[in-house]
Amino acid sequence: MERDSQKHLSGTLLAETHELFQQATKSSGAPTNRDYIVGGSHIRLQFATTALIPHLTPALAHLARPTLASTPDLTICLWDSVSSRLRVAPSSWFPAGFSLAQGFSAGDGTFTVVFNAATDTLSVLDMSRRLGFYWVADPDRLSAAERGSPFVLFLQGLVCVRGQQVLHAGVVGTPEGGVLLAGGGGAGKSTSALACLAAGMKYVSDDYCLFSPLPSPQASSLFSSGKLTDDSLRLLPVFLPHVRNPEREAGEKALFLLHDVWKGQIVGHLPIHAVLLPCVTGRRDTRLQPTSATAGVKALIPSNIFQVAAVAPAAFRMIGALLRRVACYRLEVGTEVEQIPRVIRAFLSGT
Repeated sequence: MERDSQKHLSGTLLAETHELFQQATKSSGAPTNRDYIVGGSHIRLQFATTALIPHLTPALAHLARPTLASTPDLTICLWDSVSSRLRVAPSSWFPAGFSLAQGFSAGDGTFTVVFNAATDTLSVLDMSRRLGFYWVADPDRLSAAERGSPFVLFLQGLVCVRGQQVLHAGVVGTPEGGVLLAGGGGAGKSTSALACLAAGMKYVSDDYCLFSPLPSPQASSLFSSGKLTDDSLRLLPVFLPHVRNPEREAGEKALFLLHDVWKGQIVGHLPIHAVLLPCVTGRRDTRLQPTSATAGVKALIPSNIFQVAAVAPAAFRMIGALLRRVACYRLEVGTEVEQIPRVIRAFLSGT
């Protein structure tokens, strides 16, 4: 976008979204606060009404805290047009000439704005003020991806100042430590991670985690959720009773909110002992094969560019440092899914 448009977004848009949030709050009298500790950071969600709470908080349940007295590291103000009855069209918030039909994103590292045309959601983050705004036209239109992994934009903007990085990766393990599962969509990350959860292993994520490189590589939990394609769900029928979107659209993954059932296995963090690159082979057996750090880079970088916008030099450095410190393996995922946790558990135990 041109510089004038950026100035508009970082000035007028922030002021207008703030004003609309305050108007939305009047319908309920006062905002409802929810506090969370994410990777050592205090995040406060301020809901103008209660309508979005059941949609956006269950995936964060394991990180919830009673209302904290400390000043939040980031406050996110949330409202929707249905419950607040503020039916303001997003097009009125932007300069003339903007086309919102396909959605867009823009930012400079301090100020970021993302509009999703498919779900009518707007995210505005101003890290200089430690303030974010999240608007939804209709809570019922939120996708399973947004309900299972909310606020990725906001979390990444916050943690980067702490030398951390949101990674698009799964993480599972044992008391000995964990492995990071990397790769693009369809590689087998979620199938592998949830097969391990079903087998009693420790679980950090199947999709997004918080990576800290120092003093040693570690992944922390962001969301107590999981997602599977219909094909993978047939391989892991234990999750069928827990599908939260049974009437999902074609191609949409089944969503599970894991905190209530698997609370004891969802852990806050695990040290990373290896990077595994799942690939579906169609063969029965699962096995590990050593591969190069270059293969790890090729799996992690493209996936994170598209899923997290992790394109900053710091993100590249963190991924490179991880792959210099731990070994990388190809996880050849077989059709007998119960072999996946056995292979990973045996690797971590050193057998």
